Amino acid sequence: MSNGLAKVEILNFKKLRLISIERSDEGVTVIGGDNAQGKSALLEAIRYLYGGKKMVSGDLIRDGAENGYITGLESDGTVTKVILGSGTKSITKPGKKSITSGVQQECDTKGHLLSYDPTVFFQKDSAFQTSTILQMHGISFEEIDQSYKSKYEERTIVNRDVLRTKNALAAFESTHIIPNVEPEEPKSSSQLIASRDALSAEMRIRNNRAEALNDLNKERTKLLARLKELDANIALQKDLPTEVTSLQENIEMIDEDIQSISTIAAQRNAWMQHGVMRDEYLTCENESQALTAELEGLKEHKTNMIQNVCWAVRGLGYDTEKNVITWKGRDISQASDGEQVVIGVALVMAIDKSESSLKVMLLQNASFLDSKNRDIIKKMANKHGWWILMEVPSKTDCDIVIEDGTVIPKEG
Repeated sequence: MSNGLAKVEILNFKKLRLISIERSDEGVTVIGGDNAQGKSALLEAIRYLYGGKKMVSGDLIRDGAENGYITGLESDGTVTKVILGSGTKSITKPGKKSITSGVQQECDTKGHLLSYDPTVFFQKDSAFQTSTILQMHGISFEEIDQSYKSKYEERTIVNRDVLRTKNALAAFESTHIIPNVEPEEPKSSSQLIASRDALSAEMRIRNNRAEALNDLNKERTKLLARLKELDANIALQKDLPTEVTSLQENIEMIDEDIQSISTIAAQRNAWMQHGVMRDEYLTCENESQALTAELEGLKEHKTNMIQNVCWAVRGLGYDTEKNVITWKGRDISQASDGEQVVIGVALVMAIDKSESSLKVMLLQNASFLDSKNRDIIKKMANKHGWWILMEVPSKTDCDIVIEDGTVIPKEG
């Protein structure tokens, strides 16, 4: 038998009188009896002996008694004792003198919070359960989770930009005609405008000449003497209306060219602006897809890590999507009461591997354990050398019966 708690003797602790129990060969001792007879006090006594005052409450000495003690004997001969009332605690190791200094610190190395009550594990929140089980299996997702959180937040910001640029692009396309291909760069409108201005100036000259011709025609009747000279002058100017009309047509053509240039310039500007907006949207979209790929890669990495884990308890697992421990494929919180006790017991055995461990476990209420789960716990206790004390409200389905603070023969 491996080292650990082998025997407990209790005198006048709470409801208990004098009780002495030894570790069974099976590794499990089921304590039965009616309520308020001292079953729970037996487990409390062990918690107090090794866990200290923080593990108990209320009066410690039985009513009517003046003194008492709790003694624990380990299989290597080490004796731990606490005197009730004074609270003096001592440890005596084989061949050595008893010590009373630093005893609680040494006792703290012998037990684990969960070993005093494995069900405490399921009273904690999901974060505690997950971190505890991952740590005991040597798994840390801290770096991955921090990176995932950072990338996820970054992608959230990028996705907002994707939506913003996508909506802006759609709004622009709904109000602008976007050419399928880039329009050619239009010719310089300044040259056409200059040509038009020159023609306009020339047309004004022609108009002035036309006005002068009209004046001459008016004076024609008055200046018959100069008829030949005026006729000759009129002959020279006979083509003036045609020239004016031609100039007007040229101006109109230039105006059309200018309008065409404006249209082409607007199309080209729309095409270029659309390209800038489209490039911004595609850049955001590509960045979002790249971040999504990185997030999926981190998930896959976690999945690969989990696949290589040798779980301490068959049936345990990990949901990389919800980041919670699972039991038989579902959230561990959905395990039955009996399953939770089995899981808790197995976890304590996996966590508490110290050479100084008492290898004792206390189950305050084991009434909901069916025979199958009890057998599983017995096998684990026997295999790993643990002593598990279970409390049940029965006088038959147990190993010892406590009545009025003492052990009596069990019924049946």
